[in-house]
Amino acid sequence: MTVGVQVELPEQRRPVNARELPESRDAALSLPYTSPTGYGLGRGGWVTVDLASAADADPPPVDLFLDWIEESYRAVALKKFIAELDANPPATARR
Repeated sequence: MTVGVQVELPEQRRPVNARELPESRDAALSLPYTSPTGYGLGRGGWVTVDLASAADADPPPVDLFLDWIEESYRAVALKKFIAELDANPPATARR
């Protein structure tokens, strides 16, 4: 099964995309280096984080990226996979 989560790690300040942020989308979009993703994907909850435009701002902390990735996964994953994640959280889980 493929889950619709796309992440481009910030190698040399490249953009990072996270899909479907149902809980934190508005907060994410309040940051100066974020915008709704183009081609109509922003309406579906995609948020683009453009680290190149963050030159005058502090980039978001890694923990925030990890939270967005988890939220995005939970928004699209099958309930059985979410239940498995909840029952067996990774050792690095922050929740």
